[in-house]
Amino acid sequence: MFRTRDEILNILRQLGHRAAREFEDETLDFKACPRDKRKIIQMVVEYAVCFANAGGGTLVLGVDDRTTGLDKAVRGCPELDLLEMKRTVYDSTDPKILVETEELEFSGRRVILIHIPEGTDVHTTTKGLAKIRVGKDCQPLTGTMRRILPFRKGLADFAAQTLAEPWAELLDPEEIRRMRRTLQERDPRSALLQQPDEQFLQGLGLLVREEEELRLTIAGLLLAGREDALREFLPQHEVTYLHMTSPMEYRRRRDLRQPILKLLESIHEAISVDNPIFTLKVGLFHFEIPAFPPDVYREALLNALTHRDYTDMSGRVMVWQYENRLEVQNPGGLLPGITPENILRAGPRHRNPLLAEALQKLRLVERSGVGIDRMFYIQLYHGKEPPSFETDPANSSLKVSLHNGVVDSTFALFVRREEEAGRPLGLDNLLVLSALRRHRELTTSMAAQVLQVDDRNARSVLNRMVAQGYLERGGRGKGTVFRLSGSVYESLGQSIQYIREKGIDELRFEELILEYVRQYDSVSNRQVRELLGVNRFVATRLLRSLVKKRMLKPKTRRG
Repeated sequence: MFRTRDEILNILRQLGHRAAREFEDETLDFKACPRDKRKIIQMVVEYAVCFANAGGGTLVLGVDDRTTGLDKAVRGCPELDLLEMKRTVYDSTDPKILVETEELEFSGRRVILIHIPEGTDVHTTTKGLAKIRVGKDCQPLTGTMRRILPFRKGLADFAAQTLAEPWAELLDPEEIRRMRRTLQERDPRSALLQQPDEQFLQGLGLLVREEEELRLTIAGLLLAGREDALREFLPQHEVTYLHMTSPMEYRRRRDLRQPILKLLESIHEAISVDNPIFTLKVGLFHFEIPAFPPDVYREALLNALTHRDYTDMSGRVMVWQYENRLEVQNPGGLLPGITPENILRAGPRHRNPLLAEALQKLRLVERSGVGIDRMFYIQLYHGKEPPSFETDPANSSLKVSLHNGVVDSTFALFVRREEEAGRPLGLDNLLVLSALRRHRELTTSMAAQVLQVDDRNARSVLNRMVAQGYLERGGRGKGTVFRLSGSVYESLGQSIQYIREKGIDELRFEELILEYVRQYDSVSNRQVRELLGVNRFVATRLLRSLVKKRMLKPKTRRG
């Protein structure tokens, strides 16, 4: 996790009365620059390894982290060749680390920011030195940490490890039957159902042959293990459910250490105690929409159990049920390359691949991943907000929040009527339409954030929705925005709002012209045409209107 230039500047301004050490954490460190440039480079190389082995971060050079007072704390750095520094870090690390650098001036002194990405492997210096960021410090990467780090980063599969104990003694026959019932419901033609238990478990990858013996994998223990075996061999496998009455108080609590399929049923029972149903009427049909749809929170819980970091012995999966939201949090953040901003489009990656594969074979999760797209789709289909994802600063945990127990019944009704008319709305359309229910209009860049795609793909989606009759363009050129079409407004019972929206373009154009003048001091007719994509006559009318309102002054010609 990188810190932005503005974040660092904000911290530097506070060093008159606070030490930089107070702002340091797992992803941020401040260091004074040694006089010897070689020592600076050596320090950067070591911190690159330290941060890369954790969650990435930013090293700020030129600041004494233990001193208060701007003049004493911000000492600055000598002039350095930042490109050469990047090359040296790259050449001095194994596997290679490519850092980003930037320079800023504060109080007349040079401060250098080194942005270090999270590594996709276990990194050392080329001299064999290995450290890892723990809290505010870089600590030696010990043998134990080196062993578990590949599991945390998804480079090795914790769930694929095997147990030496006789496999039949570790398993609960009822849980094997539960797995069979689950597969029967979802795929009654599966060839696995015809196999005896031993071959059934082997087909799922839960039993593997090692040195002529069958061994139970950790994934097998998680799915079908006896509860006493889970307590002995996987004490960290625990889910705590809390029904919250306030941010600090709860009414009900359940601490569960059960096989995964049984866990799903237990959590479902706990949530169902207080999960009110809204009935949506469409013609002769009635649709029941729970405040928290079971398919969505089941996907969230499966995601937490499949992707949790099982090397974290003190962590557990948490489920909090509030009146207006449901939250599921698991130890272990997102894998490198996946962020809350791209989680919907990121390719499938698993911290525990064997467990994920077994759940796929049982048809409990989607082959494309863990059903993130399904969570979004169901929430939006029911007229609710999309789920949100959040990691802590060190990327050591992930929390998914299912918002808005209240149904937007008008929107849900519109979605179902489109479906009845043979025009089912895909996920992209639902994301855009739902966003426009919360915001009056979207630019292409705003839509790109909603869709988690680049501007080019967002523009393609928006143009397609215009052709389908769901959206209309407002403005032109750089001022183009997209709004719900008149027919959609009418379907949503908001035709008066649509009429109001249609009159907004001219006001928006004026705002854009004034913003341009604030940045560049003046504006010409030609610049207005380029900015808004309008003709000469419209540009003239807009400028005259602003002059008449005394918001602009005509420029006096000299001579």
